[in-house]
Amino acid sequence: MKIQIFIFSIICISLFSCEKNAESDNNQNDILSRVFLTYPLNNSSIMDTILVRCDSIKDINIIRLDLYVDGDSISSTTNFPFILPFITNNFSNGFHSIYVKAVFESESEYQSNPINVYINNFLVFSNAFGKENIHEEGLSILQENDSSFIILGNTAEDLLLLKTDRYGNELWTQYFGGSQIDNVKHLIRASGGGYFISGSSKSYGSGESDIWIIKASSSGLIEWNKNFGTSHNEYGGSILENNDGSLLLIGNGDLNNSGDQDIWLIKTNSQGDSLWSKTYGGSGNETGSDIVSIGDSSYIILGSTSSFGNGGSDIFIIKIDGNGNEEWNLNYGGTSDEFGQSIIHTSDDGFVILSSIESYGIGNNAVNIIRINSSGEIIWEKTFGGGDGIQGTNTLQNTMDDNFILTYNTYNHIKNGYDTWLVKINDSGFIEWGRKFSNEGGELGFSCLQTLDGGYVVTGSTFNLGYGEKDFGDLWLLKTDEKGIIALP
Repeated sequence: MKIQIFIFSIICISLFSCEKNAESDNNQNDILSRVFLTYPLNNSSIMDTILVRCDSIKDINIIRLDLYVDGDSISSTTNFPFILPFITNNFSNGFHSIYVKAVFESESEYQSNPINVYINNFLVFSNAFGKENIHEEGLSILQENDSSFIILGNTAEDLLLLKTDRYGNELWTQYFGGSQIDNVKHLIRASGGGYFISGSSKSYGSGESDIWIIKASSSGLIEWNKNFGTSHNEYGGSILENNDGSLLLIGNGDLNNSGDQDIWLIKTNSQGDSLWSKTYGGSGNETGSDIVSIGDSSYIILGSTSSFGNGGSDIFIIKIDGNGNEEWNLNYGGTSDEFGQSIIHTSDDGFVILSSIESYGIGNNAVNIIRINSSGEIIWEKTFGGGDGIQGTNTLQNTMDDNFILTYNTYNHIKNGYDTWLVKINDSGFIEWGRKFSNEGGELGFSCLQTLDGGYVVTGSTFNLGYGEKDFGDLWLLKTDEKGIIALP
């Protein structure tokens, strides 16, 4: 009996030892097969596309490796050495958590320790586009979801539409226009794809200058174009697309053959066919430059007036309903001539107005910004320039932090050319920073916006890059970082 008990005890001990040894071997194999990140390093700064590198003490049992960013799988590999692409441009600038997950032959998984990386995708460049002995300039710019750029501009007496990749390399250019002078003002993205362009044309229409609207495809080819006007001069400003696909086009014209311009608002269907039009003005000259929706089937028109105000030309805003009926109007200005150019509807239901001031002092010009509340009362006003030969901007733009960005130009008498300024203003009207771009040949910035990576882009005309001709500028595309800087200190 004692012998049987002793033998049974030995068997139990042996079985238990084998089980423990097997478990130990499995744990050891799992530990030896674990993976870890070797590049990038924790808290490092990365940009563009990088290759995430991993290693393991024992890789034979790993059948797949997955890369996770902020908890989502973005790429996989089944090959050793373990290298996975990470396209950081698909993510916002800032800190992100990354790790890898290994899948073994047994279908078990192991997750590496996560690390933090800082994405810092601020491409900077200054590029020129154009032809020799022809003047080109960029006037309006959009950025697409893939970070490419669409630029509307003028070349000689025609217009152009240029697309670049996110690095500022030309992808295609399309030219439009006829035998006479054609000018463009505004570019917007069409909800159904492609773009709407507004401006003026002497090549087509009823004679002299007519308002011109173009629908271009996503490849920049004309799908249709329409003209609106009389035998007198009419000029197009901005264009707006409504939720139902209809369009509102603002401009001005001498529709009554009186010799004076009135603001002219045209509503069309999605194909540019006129539905109705309205005019606004008095006994003097009025111009229409911009229009914004204020969300209650109403709109604000921005322009200028010499019929009302303090003499000369003053900033003029008009509130209208969805049928174009005027509800009220206000004007702003002093003894100089002020011309409203661009308007933004702010989150507090107020507005920020960009205008140019001519004869600011004696022989001086300036760029002016006014912030008003929903009742039209001025909250603050900021003036830039006031120097001889200042050239203004076409648009004022919002930034991601609900502040504002604009570009303008000042004449440099030493080099006999213009310097371009890029200025960020907070919602209280104070300058956060201003950057001057001063090159030997000179540049002119006409439009700007904040890019998807948090930086900024300016388009205009350069006499420094490209062919570098004194009398013929090339279209200019400038990309900066988030502080408006294009080079490291």
